[in-house]
Amino acid sequence: QSRYPVSYSYHTVPKLDNGVFLLAKVIDWSKYNLIAATANIFFEGAYVGQSAIDPSTTADTLLLSFGRDDRVNVKYQKLNELCETKWLGANKKETRVYEVTIRNNKSTAIEIETIDQLPISRQDDIKVEIENISGADYNLDSGRLLWKQSIQPGQVQKIRFTYTVKYPKDKDVAETY
Repeated sequence: QSRYPVSYSYHTVPKLDNGVFLLAKVIDWSKYNLIAATANIFFEGAYVGQSAIDPSTTADTLLLSFGRDDRVNVKYQKLNELCETKWLGANKKETRVYEVTIRNNKSTAIEIETIDQLPISRQDDIKVEIENISGADYNLDSGRLLWKQSIQPGQVQKIRFTYTVKYPKDKDVAETY
């Protein structure tokens, strides 16, 4: 039980890691006069590790990681059967489709933020077009996709997103992570 107002949310970046991490957010934490220290973290009655408290941080929200929660599973996959490549004159157009499946095996509902990223072209002859981002918040500058969801106990939710990359067929454009 926390003495401070805390909200909990799960975070995952399945393109990089299939883990789901629980974060505690302490809002307006500077008014509590915390000192720089290592905090022992307990969750649901069990010790889960340590996190650093850094009062020199200028953010108004203190984030404490509670580590992985193996009771929330995520699967990230490219749906090759829906991807396609077309030749358009001197250009090549590739459609890429990805799906993220999240399963809540906990006995309580969770709030989860799922993060991915679309490629950003810095070259005029390479164009990236969004086809479908399933309601994600999209950051045009970074290409970041952010989905915020509530998932009930035992529920499975899927996120699918699609984009196309159009470029001269004499260039190689590789998918990178």
